[in-house]
Amino acid sequence: HQQHPTNAAVTGHGKVVKEGRQPFPVKVYEMLEDSDSKGFSHVVSWNAGGTGFMVHKKDLFISQIVPQYFNQTRYKSFQRQLSLYGFQRVTVGQNKGLRHHAKLRRGRYDLVRQMK
Repeated sequence: HQQHPTNAAVTGHGKVVKEGRQPFPVKVYEMLEDSDSKGFSHVVSWNAGGTGFMVHKKDLFISQIVPQYFNQTRYKSFQRQLSLYGFQRVTVGQNKGLRHHAKLRRGRYDLVRQMK
């Protein structure tokens, strides 16, 4: 079983919430902003227009990127979180796999903070 960090509070749902942690959408945004500067845009990155993102290498994404930004280690858990926040996924065409949300825009930290 996993050990909970000492600075964590367990909510009524059994979920561990670390105090002072950013909301999930903000972490997605920060991960995407970091993808260029930290050299992992070949794994996950903004799309060309900065209106969504693509996971290019799922295995690397889960093993190397997700643990740095999120409390989960399974792709399904990450997908569930995206769904809970209203992210949409393109399922056909050249943008297949693109995840997008009206409040996720490159360079608009103010917008992503409004996501509920």
